[in-house]
Amino acid sequence: QLGRPWILHQLTEHSHDIDYKPGAETIGRTIIEHAQLLEEYRGIKGLPLAKRHIGFYVKSKHNAQIIRRAVHSCSSWHSLRETLNVLTKGL
Repeated sequence: QLGRPWILHQLTEHSHDIDYKPGAETIGRTIIEHAQLLEEYRGIKGLPLAKRHIGFYVKSKHNAQIIRRAVHSCSSWHSLRETLNVLTKGL
């Protein structure tokens, strides 16, 4: 499901807990890992896709608009990595 790549973990490990929400560390780690995989797999062409997915991942966070704006202003993988390293600490 878009915006919840941890859904399979939730279903297997927390099936008894309907209200399970991953912590900020899990979300931040997932965002960074997925961005790295997209960079390796698609190169610069994967950058717009990474930005879109990050928007889905943070949509329920209180600072989602700030994160999306910062991420969408990145024009390279390098700037995205630097931005994510700062932003994922504040999830």
